[in-house]
Amino acid sequence: MDLPIKYYLNKRLKPKIIDFKEHYPVYFRFNSGGTNHQIKSQLISYLNDENELNNCKSEIKRESSYLNTLFDFYEGRYSFINFENHSKLLNTNLYELFNSYYLSIGDAEFTESYEFELGYEFSSAYKEELQNFLSSTTGLPSIFFSKVIDDQLVNLNVKLPTHFVKNERLLVDIEIHNILLQICNENSITLYDWFFNNGRMKILELLSNSQIDLLDKFLKKIYDEIFQEDD
Repeated sequence: MDLPIKYYLNKRLKPKIIDFKEHYPVYFRFNSGGTNHQIKSQLISYLNDENELNNCKSEIKRESSYLNTLFDFYEGRYSFINFENHSKLLNTNLYELFNSYYLSIGDAEFTESYEFELGYEFSSAYKEELQNFLSSTTGLPSIFFSKVIDDQLVNLNVKLPTHFVKNERLLVDIEIHNILLQICNENSITLYDWFFNNGRMKILELLSNSQIDLLDKFLKKIYDEIFQEDD
């Protein structure tokens, strides 16, 4: 079902002055179940006039698709109050998701809140393998490298070497990490693209069946955790 959505500059709110001109937040409105809804756009920032809004066709199309996708997912019972958070997650690059949920050393919010039954923590396993390799190579005690590795693994944005890794499960995850880093930085495939916009097809040919299965499981776990049925 396509909800009739109308975008507009909300001039009832206080403007933001940018380059000495008044800019207003962009909202959209629609009617669902006899109730009118007005929601702030998450993809379009403050604009000066309607002409600027007319140049935001791709953002309007994408955000409208987010709304209709969620509306259909919840079979018309969607709580639009959650749209801000849900739309941000749908618009998140897959690599950023992987980075947030797996490479979370020192981030208790992620490590404690999101357990996807994947058998181990990716970052901890990689840290252990790397520490052992550096220790055996240099003769220094393993603990010597702990703090440096922790600092570098948080928000990691580089290709990870695998020549020293013995854990087969970890090898698969590193391959996925490296592929997502390359592909997503070039094409910006989001969670929405993966499930609803054929983004999945862009990287399937680069993955083995085992990697596809693991990535599917990882993303499905995130999706199910985020988009639970409303109470």
